Amino acid sequence: MLEAGEMCLLLFAYGVSKDAVAVIGANREEAYERGGEPPRLHGSDRPFIGGIDPRAGGTWLGVNECGLLVAITNRPDGPVPPQPRSRGLLVRDLLATCSLAEAAEATRAELAKGLYGGCNIVLLDRNSGHVVSGAESVQSEAISPGIHALTSGNLNDTSDGRIWYALGALGESDLSSARLCAKQFRTMCSGRSPGAPPMCLHGPKGGTVSSSVIILRTPVSESEIWHCQGSPDRDPYADCSHLFRELAQPRMSTQR
Repeated sequence: MLEAGEMCLLLFAYGVSKDAVAVIGANREEAYERGGEPPRLHGSDRPFIGGIDPRAGGTWLGVNECGLLVAITNRPDGPVPPQPRSRGLLVRDLLATCSLAEAAEATRAELAKGLYGGCNIVLLDRNSGHVVSGAESVQSEAISPGIHALTSGNLNDTSDGRIWYALGALGESDLSSARLCAKQFRTMCSGRSPGAPPMCLHGPKGGTVSSSVIILRTPVSESEIWHCQGSPDRDPYADCSHLFRELAQPRMSTQR
């Protein structure tokens, strides 16, 4: 059974496509009974778009009104506190910030408290990108422009078969426009390429429960999102880009 709260595959092309800040592809792996809600607009002090974990109320991937994207993958290494706080709630806390610098500082400070299980937190906005990892210690690194992949270990760890294949295949793809890149990411996340390692996992109690592909643009209202509520090798993606237009509307249109 997969560890609760795990989203095991995260792909992103940062500063690659000429008409977008980044393109992100994310497959979430989780217990089937905890699949989570599809992304929607959440009203708060800082409105954001994201799915919600039905158990703890956190999220695994979100974009706020400032154009800050926060995503998380779990790590099996590192100590687990006796009563860990939900990592998804930490993601929600970070989505309440308005700059990557503020979010990165808050991430490092929170992970240093030892309240969470091991994780990687990816932060992206129009100015920079960062990965903060909490395992045996808290490590932080800037994300350079290019194609990147992350599962439950370190960034671009090619000892992971999915990362090795994704980086190689995407490196040979035409990602010059965000739409082309998003199309490639949907194909990659669905794992339908002949001879490729399975990108979607199917265990007896847990596996790939959803997938999202996001084009992050400035202004954020011009961003796009496709979401599959299920495993994308079996279920289709739906265009949910209207959520970004709603995010840019007056706050009275949002709900908690």
